[in-house]
Amino acid sequence: MADSVRTQIIATVKTALAAVTISNGYAFDIKRVERYRISGHNFNEFPSATLVMLEERLSNEVYPVSISTMTVLIDVWEKLADSEALDEKLDVIEKELQKALMADVHWNNKAHSTEIKFVRYGQHEEDPLGVMHMEVDITYSFKADNPEVQK
Repeated sequence: MADSVRTQIIATVKTALAAVTISNGYAFDIKRVERYRISGHNFNEFPSATLVMLEERLSNEVYPVSISTMTVLIDVWEKLADSEALDEKLDVIEKELQKALMADVHWNNKAHSTEIKFVRYGQHEEDPLGVMHMEVDITYSFKADNPEVQK
């Protein structure tokens, strides 16, 4: 059985995040990208990213085509040295991730659009870990009776 269009898009986003490396022209290397993990506290290498689909909304269905918008949460976790300012470090991560995500807003022609909804920074109180939360909406269409087929 082939993967659904949604699964194909998420796999492409994961590949794009993993390609954030200095050798590809970015300011840093993302060391690890995982799907489904909520917390970055168990990572040993930084910066590392987690990718989670939060929700999916069918915005229109005109048989035989369904149009859907999925919201994806991307968290990038970074370990901070004492002398580093959280906002400065995460600001660089945010800019580089925006560049990576907007390089192909159609995700290999599988999606109609990509929109960054919001970005928020945070820091764990007990650990020197900073996190950049980015929520992204990706709109795509698929055949209503077969979600593996893009429309």
